[in-house]
Amino acid sequence: EPRMASTRGLGLWLLLVTLSCSVFVSEAAKKAKGDSKADFQKIGNKAVSDFQSGKLDEAFEGFRKLQDMDPKNMELWIATGQVMQMRGQYLEAIDEYNHAISIDGGHGARAWDVYAKMAETLQAAGDGKQAIDAYDLSIRMKPTEASTHILRGNLWQQSDNYRKSLADFTRATELEPSHSNAWSG
Repeated sequence: EPRMASTRGLGLWLLLVTLSCSVFVSEAAKKAKGDSKADFQKIGNKAVSDFQSGKLDEAFEGFRKLQDMDPKNMELWIATGQVMQMRGQYLEAIDEYNHAISIDGGHGARAWDVYAKMAETLQAAGDGKQAIDAYDLSIRMKPTEASTHILRGNLWQQSDNYRKSLADFTRATELEPSHSNAWSG
């Protein structure tokens, strides 16, 4: 049976999504020209606002319009993936994340983050094995990201693999001793 994210984790995740979407809209609008710049900014701001308000259908529609305007923008595919994930459309979210990864060949600066989001989606869909594989890829790409070790540690713990869980939590505390979630596993 699929597991849902904790309320605390979901709240933090929503905050991070909102911040990244807002930054993305501002940065992408700078690249556009003339009227399209204003349109992009307007559509982007509304999509982010809709996302923040829980209007997922409207947010999705806005992000899709932006994808039509800038189809090679990885952030847009991440945004639609996150909307799909929140809707519980896990397979569709995975497709969006895979497209995001394909834009930069799977090795861009944010690829580790996309693999971590993919892992969370797979976990929510009840596929712990593939979720572990996605966390492994994310950690290989950015081994210094404590939050990914914590997330994988939580999944190991849910799978009753306490040795691997402890190893991930230990590594997370080494990387970020003040991260409270690293100590709560």
